[in-house]
Amino acid sequence: MARWSAIIWILAAIPLVAHSQVNRIKSASKAYGSSEKSGRGFFGSSLDFLLYAPRHEYKEVQTYREPDSTFNDRCALKFSVETLGDVGVKTGGGYIFWPRVRANFGIFSTDYRVNYMVEKEASGAKTTLRTNDWQMLHLNIFSTSLIDLRVGGGIMYEIFGDHYQYPEFTAGLGIHAPDLSRIFYLEYRNATDAGNSIRREWSATYQLMFFHLAQLHGYIGLGLTYQQYYGSIDILTLQAGLAFRIFRDPSNKY
Repeated sequence: MARWSAIIWILAAIPLVAHSQVNRIKSASKAYGSSEKSGRGFFGSSLDFLLYAPRHEYKEVQTYREPDSTFNDRCALKFSVETLGDVGVKTGGGYIFWPRVRANFGIFSTDYRVNYMVEKEASGAKTTLRTNDWQMLHLNIFSTSLIDLRVGGGIMYEIFGDHYQYPEFTAGLGIHAPDLSRIFYLEYRNATDAGNSIRREWSATYQLMFFHLAQLHGYIGLGLTYQQYYGSIDILTLQAGLAFRIFRDPSNKY
């Protein structure tokens, strides 16, 4: 009887735990911004990226291309557009939505994502938290018929509270079939301010192509994402979603 009472108590407490996660992040953002005078805005964050990223990540970067004609015919090396839509169920209750679009121009990419968290309060009302994450510049520094590696940076913009903005740096590793019918992707994000952690994120996603129509390819995916806000607020999310990519089939020729 005591065991069942404990289980019922834990289940009843889940909405309160979820509610506290959103509020804790908002409170941490407000407290950090007040004490550190952070969140320098778009131009400040952009300046940090432009000054810091070349020394930290891009110095002496050399782009590698495998001498494989089939792979080099793939449009992903030249131009491609990707739209991704993931939804995840997170620890503590609630959901996270990740609509995202990425454009690739040869060795360069730009990536825009919305990180939208939704929780339900004990009263039944919904509470939300959102960030806009724009990776202004990615470098696709290593590409073979099986592996892609990219690094880049941009800004994380908090669409709540005082709307602070922070520079964010990323690295991604894709392991895939030569025809891109199956993709396993690892990604790391790190938004910081003056050496302090604002948000760290690790994610792993497996995607399987379920249709192919000319240059349009559709994928279904399953993944796991771990986020840590302000060094102490941990969120683990199991996610699923769809991705659509426009690129040239490697079996076709120009």
